Amino acid sequence: PTPTIPDWLRTFADSVTRFFSPALSLAPIGCHSVFNPELSTWEVTLFVSRTEVRGGGFDGQQLPACLTVDISGVAGLFDAAPEVHFQAIDSSEQAEPGPWLSFQGKCCGHRVWLRIPQQAPDWAGPGRVLDAATGEIQDVW
Repeated sequence: PTPTIPDWLRTFADSVTRFFSPALSLAPIGCHSVFNPELSTWEVTLFVSRTEVRGGGFDGQQLPACLTVDISGVAGLFDAAPEVHFQAIDSSEQAEPGPWLSFQGKCCGHRVWLRIPQQAPDWAGPGRVLDAATGEIQDVW
């Protein structure tokens, strides 16, 4: 059985998002976490949702969000300087394709592997919709 997500991990994930800076307004942020008992590590993926266009010539198209991450800010949330990695291209070895930024270290005494992918995973679906006729944006999740 997967352990319940502890409060310290929720607080950590929320704190990481303070270091996300969008070019425009930030779309909803998703989080997926799981405890890996083989590695005694919490694996956390934070991602900014895509926006789906409804109506007009681009109806149904999903647009990725533009995101900037303050790497030193995120690194400062760990107990000590974490390992920081950047995967620039897709890798068949990963469950979700890259590119992504990752941090591995300890937070509140627990091992954490944080990943921030360039795009939201396909399974997440769009987090907001844009009405092409009115320009109105509505969050879905």
